[in-house]
Amino acid sequence: MTRSAILVALALAQTHVALAAGDKDSDSSGVSPATSAMLPGTAALLDTSEMANEASDLKKTLEKEFKIIADMVAKNSGQAVTIGFSNADTSVGVAAGTTEKGGKETVGADYKLPGGSLTKPLTAASIMHLVDKGTLKLDQYASPLIDSYIGKRKKQGDWSYKWTSCEDLWPSSYKKTVSTVTIEDLMAMKIKAPDFDGGPGDLPGVLWKKSFLDPFAILQLVQGQDWGKGGGEWGGYSSTNYVLLGMVLAEATGGAMPDEFDQGLYLPKSLKGYLAFGNNGQKVKDFTHIHVYSKHKGDWWNSAGPMVSWTASDILASGEGYARMIYEIYGTTSITKSGKEMAKQASTIKYGCYGFGTECRWYGKHGDSYCGKSLEGTDYGDLWGHGGSTYGARTVSLYNPTLKIAVSAGMNTDQQDDAVMNAFCLAYNTAINEVLKIPGKRKVSSSCKTFGTCCEPDPVGKSPTPRPGPSTPKPSPGPGPSPSPGGGGCPNGEDYGDDGGCGCIDDSAWEKNNSGGDCGWAGKDTAGRCGKKSDDGDTAYVACGATCTAKDSTSWMKGSDSSSNCNWVAGDPQDRCGKKMDGSGEHAYEACPHACGCPDSKKYVKKHKLKKSALAELAAKIAEAEDSVAVRVPTLVAVCVLAGVALGGVAALLAPKAKEPTEQEPLLAVSKTESFGL
Repeated sequence: MTRSAILVALALAQTHVALAAGDKDSDSSGVSPATSAMLPGTAALLDTSEMANEASDLKKTLEKEFKIIADMVAKNSGQAVTIGFSNADTSVGVAAGTTEKGGKETVGADYKLPGGSLTKPLTAASIMHLVDKGTLKLDQYASPLIDSYIGKRKKQGDWSYKWTSCEDLWPSSYKKTVSTVTIEDLMAMKIKAPDFDGGPGDLPGVLWKKSFLDPFAILQLVQGQDWGKGGGEWGGYSSTNYVLLGMVLAEATGGAMPDEFDQGLYLPKSLKGYLAFGNNGQKVKDFTHIHVYSKHKGDWWNSAGPMVSWTASDILASGEGYARMIYEIYGTTSITKSGKEMAKQASTIKYGCYGFGTECRWYGKHGDSYCGKSLEGTDYGDLWGHGGSTYGARTVSLYNPTLKIAVSAGMNTDQQDDAVMNAFCLAYNTAINEVLKIPGKRKVSSSCKTFGTCCEPDPVGKSPTPRPGPSTPKPSPGPGPSPSPGGGGCPNGEDYGDDGGCGCIDDSAWEKNNSGGDCGWAGKDTAGRCGKKSDDGDTAYVACGATCTAKDSTSWMKGSDSSSNCNWVAGDPQDRCGKKMDGSGEHAYEACPHACGCPDSKKYVKKHKLKKSALAELAAKIAEAEDSVAVRVPTLVAVCVLAGVALGGVAALLAPKAKEPTEQEPLLAVSKTESFGL
């Protein structure tokens, strides 16, 4: 029989399993995660429409709740507000307020705001794209590329500067520092170029008068100043670093001058329309109806000043656009394969952590808490991205790797950083509730004098101590061996890590003392038969891991977060199987043996070089998912007949399984009166 016919048969059977299994161990599409992951491509036959419906529902809900937040922030601040969201399935954008003070035009969800330093993650990701390809290297000296780029510009004429190289620009620092500065040094702010922003001179005054400075004029502002490693609260942070990186990037991709260089050259086509770049003297009004108000001079709508410094800070986007860009950088490989690498701490700045164009810590040192105090130090407090503060605008867009979502917030003023932080925190925690489908809506806010409504979220998974009641026993279906860590390589390439096994596999060759009793036979009476041995002395506990290993606990969880359960362990067993439950000290590999790949069977699997076939895996899923022989038999018969496989090896798996004990779910502490959108 052909492989394609077998796959079709398996897909049909998987569909039947999903429908029969209902909501047991499944997501809202009715498809169990294990079933969906069995054979690449077949899950798409089952849940595409349901996933689309879920994405549509999430979009509608977030649009409604984000609009409530945006309206509140706009009303209390008197400013325009944008909020955005993005994940793999959908994106959202809302806005509130008017385009100018005292005006009547309402801000549209697609209206753009200048993003300032939100340009930096895109510049860094574009460079990492070239590093991924081998075109550039992180330890490559930057000055030769910069010098070549400056030389190209001089040859075009109209060159009024006395310098033509990095050595000319910074003669006192060149040999000591500049000549050996690497691309990584600049991206990670390990070495600080003299910063045009905040340095000597009146930059706002210059920009207000001239409106626009190209990158070469920016370098003229810091000509002759010393390089260093930085100091003070911002460490080595300097926007000049990213002007120089723009020259590196442009030179490495053909040498286009700033006014012709495509800063979005590696963006997905679907995202390009959401972003704009003020790289040629365009004014804010050329991109958006939103006026931008600064403590410096007032309204900068009729100026190019807010987009000063090219690849350091010239981006404009809507709230949805900023969220989508940050999601693409850190949550996909569409721009670079190195999004996670970008977020690793490489130096220290104001918030304590800077990677490659990435601010990777958003709470603590200065009392700021973009995630909310209760999330600090948790997986949900881990945020990657950047903030942007330019003349008349403040923006932020951050990605959480646990939820795989990005959220953004922005306002048309540079004077209300705390209001932007509050808007982001409220939106982010609202998104957590909806993405995790937290029952009853965990509280995210409370009343306060500062903003009217402040972000004060409950912890994710906050719950009282579980009340006494029945709970899942520890995995011990009979007198089997005590659970123990695994470790080492596996013959099927499915290593679950040092604390896990090689996957839960039944050995079709195992037999009780030449009696014909196989794993299926053991499965009919696990308590009485899984302790039986073969002639080789191997018990069914280790030889029939899929059948004789007890089901995962439903009461184990790491810490107080009820979502950090055995399903959570299964998401990353190599990292999580060694985790302990608070209080009892019980390891995940003890309480969640299936999630950890049946550690007790690992030595046996390795010894006999066992590999799990797709059909055996499907049979196990059918037996696990369904309780009715009348339903299971026709499904498995259809699969085996189509695939040309005898039923004998899997028939025993069809026996009805005893119902597992259930436990009382912990209560979730919520407040319906104080939660947003309720």
